[in-house]
Amino acid sequence: MKRLLDLPIQYGRRFVTYVVDEVSLGVYLFGFFLVVVLFGFAYFILSPCGQGIVSSGDQNTGITFLNSLYFSVVTVSSLGYGDFRPAGASKLLVCLEVLFGLAFMGTVVARITSRRLAYQVRRLFSSDAQKRLDEFSEKFSILNNELELGMKAFGDIYLTTPDSKNSGKSKSEILTKFRNTLITMQYTSSSLLNYFSAEVEQDKYFSIAPVESVQRVCEKANGAIFRLSQLILSLSPEARLEIFDDPSQNQISEISSAQKQVCEIVRIHSEDRKIIECFERLLVTCKGVMESYFTKTTFSQLENQPDLVLGREEVPKVKDQKGVSETHET
Repeated sequence: MKRLLDLPIQYGRRFVTYVVDEVSLGVYLFGFFLVVVLFGFAYFILSPCGQGIVSSGDQNTGITFLNSLYFSVVTVSSLGYGDFRPAGASKLLVCLEVLFGLAFMGTVVARITSRRLAYQVRRLFSSDAQKRLDEFSEKFSILNNELELGMKAFGDIYLTTPDSKNSGKSKSEILTKFRNTLITMQYTSSSLLNYFSAEVEQDKYFSIAPVESVQRVCEKANGAIFRLSQLILSLSPEARLEIFDDPSQNQISEISSAQKQVCEIVRIHSEDRKIIECFERLLVTCKGVMESYFTKTTFSQLENQPDLVLGREEVPKVKDQKGVSETHET
């Protein structure tokens, strides 16, 4: 039963928000005068048959259209002088007109008094949105740097070359730091998703939030996820099995899933083309992360990618012209 009521309540809330926030004051005034005239005309039509209005002083006095219009104005404004009163079916019309008058007066007064305040609130909301988005941008920028350092550290561990340098850190320290980075990246991605989800439910978030800040957080998130994809591709299959345990695999999957949902929210609620295009690029990058993780690297690919991080004992063999197998020195 609750689910059946959720949809009407949701649409009703949107309709009220639209009427209060979007409809101009001129439309309100036009609607007010139209309702007053229509109710006055209804009272005038019903009066000859005893279902309209009657004069409190003289029951036999004929009701003119001006009398009916006057009664409509007095009724909608809740003045009720008492010189005319409803009879029969007009009592129901009077109840409806009074309710309309109360709702109209309350809405107009609130809009007039809050017009200046709404501007200040909008500025405060925009400032808060910029602050939150800049915090997310900074976090993704830090994650990007940490992933870049992790890629270099894995190169020192799994790739032995004459120019390679030992960072002085053990393998367990590097793995622990990388997995902590994944945890932070998962938390940051989920936080961004929760933030966008909560804001778009309340109001037109992307019409108020600064476009530059929204684009910046998208670019920083895209850069961090692209760096993660590069790191995965730089590892050999054996190195991946050692680095990415089950929790790490789940974290990568959740990072990608959260960012995809963020992109979907932006696609639905944003009207700015630049923002939409930016998050479309982020969506492509998220799909690339999962594709890069499940890519099976072959030895022929390793020969064409000298920067690929290999295990110390992974030395592919190639054949010379005589068909003799020789060890390829890296």
